[in-house]
Amino acid sequence: MARTPKKPKAEKKVTRYTYGDIKEPRTPETGHTSLLPGEDLVVTLPMDNGWSKAIEVGKLPEGDERPVVVDMDPAADPVLLWAGKRNRREVPVLPLQRNEIVSESRIAQIVERARRAADEQSGAARQGHLFADLEKTLRETDRSKRVEFYTHEEGWKNKLICGDSLHVMESLLHYENMRGKVQMIYIDPPYGIKYDANFQQRVDSTYNDEKDAADDVLTIKAFRDTWTLGIHSYLSYLAERLYLCRDLLADSGSVFVQISDDNAHLVRSLLDEVMGKANFCSLISFNKTTGQTSRLVPTVCDYLVWYAKDIRQVKYRPIMLRKEFGGIGSVEYTNVELPDGTIRKIEDDEIDDPSRLPKGARIFVTGDITADGWSEGGSKDIPLPSKITLKCGPNLHWKVSSEGILRLYEKNRLVPRDGHRIYKRYYDDFPYMPLSNVWTDVRGEPGKSYVVQTSATVVSRCLLMTTDPGDLIFDPTCGSGTTAYSAERWARRWIVPARRHAPRSTSHAIRGRRFACTPILPAKPGQPDPGG
Repeated sequence: MARTPKKPKAEKKVTRYTYGDIKEPRTPETGHTSLLPGEDLVVTLPMDNGWSKAIEVGKLPEGDERPVVVDMDPAADPVLLWAGKRNRREVPVLPLQRNEIVSESRIAQIVERARRAADEQSGAARQGHLFADLEKTLRETDRSKRVEFYTHEEGWKNKLICGDSLHVMESLLHYENMRGKVQMIYIDPPYGIKYDANFQQRVDSTYNDEKDAADDVLTIKAFRDTWTLGIHSYLSYLAERLYLCRDLLADSGSVFVQISDDNAHLVRSLLDEVMGKANFCSLISFNKTTGQTSRLVPTVCDYLVWYAKDIRQVKYRPIMLRKEFGGIGSVEYTNVELPDGTIRKIEDDEIDDPSRLPKGARIFVTGDITADGWSEGGSKDIPLPSKITLKCGPNLHWKVSSEGILRLYEKNRLVPRDGHRIYKRYYDDFPYMPLSNVWTDVRGEPGKSYVVQTSATVVSRCLLMTTDPGDLIFDPTCGSGTTAYSAERWARRWIVPARRHAPRSTSHAIRGRRFACTPILPAKPGQPDPGG
């Protein structure tokens, strides 16, 4: 019997999102560094919201123009202190330069250039351009004007920036005009637990072999220098970046910091100081792949500390999950109504396996139909057709009118018995439930390419809760590119700095997910940054 030929697989369409109405300053291309201003620009980053002077004098000094968190009184409220904490830091601002553009159109241009080069090598006759010499002359004479890069605008391009995240953020503020433009920031920093093993030796393996010495001296030096004081250095590292994150955020923006239970209390205290405790939104817990059993109780979750730039203006889009009996929110549903109208308690084995329930059975919980307070018209006894009289009782009234109670009875919404807790709420009345701050339905990212790779589901939920398509996402601690991947998937714009000591691994991870980006390098070398 002849086999039916298989149909060829349809090619997957690659959807490209464009943002034609969004413009940005033109970033100079690699090779034009000599045309940029020669003197280094250094700015002072304030990092105290007024607490340092307040500790000395007991109140904020008059004439102090620094930003102050209005709901925090540094003279009275507790402030987190650590060794090496500073109230300011000088940060060099390095102009960025474009290294390459990765997009479908640019790939097509590269292919076309390769074809032209092949034709020239083959000796094939080619029609010359009549104005080639004139165009070359114009390009050379215009070269001196290219220093005005940032005065010209161009269409938006997502950015993968290689460099120290601290320098990158200052450059975005100073040169790229990004102050107040970022809608969501996702930070997945080192957890501050081990300060000597926070990097991955190889791109193709998550296993660090002690015999395989790292060949990147900058990597080793960066980690030793950065975490000299352990948790104290870690908090300084976070504080510097969080203050800049606050400047980048839009008034409706949010910042999420992923952390474990080891330092969640310190991170939240730090965010209270930087963002203001009134702007705290939620502490979200989500499941990890496995629990750590080195303690008395296994740890099976990590945390997201969520703060708003201004909670009065924060953008929030509720996420709804389809309800499944047996999960969160179904504990109180202990009654089942069979197709013949019989009502009974649900059995334990039916809770564990709802498929054991008879076909057509409906699970429900009973609710009270009275409220506190007596009224002349709303507290009268109501006789039902089933020859049961509902008695309201003293100091109570019906939640609905007498006619409403009778309609509920006609609709089979009341359990025919004496008492007040007789209103039936079926489990399938509302097939969806709002997402809470406990995410037990997520797991760690499957098939990790990196030891500390974040779950794309977790990042996507944060993104969907606080942004709309076209909004800008920023991740100062990009490692495997999960934030950029999630943003591209949901049509959000994104900027992610890659770690200076591992630009190839990060760039490889992001490009491996097949979407366009603009790798950008600082115009001058900076110090290595182990946190991204």
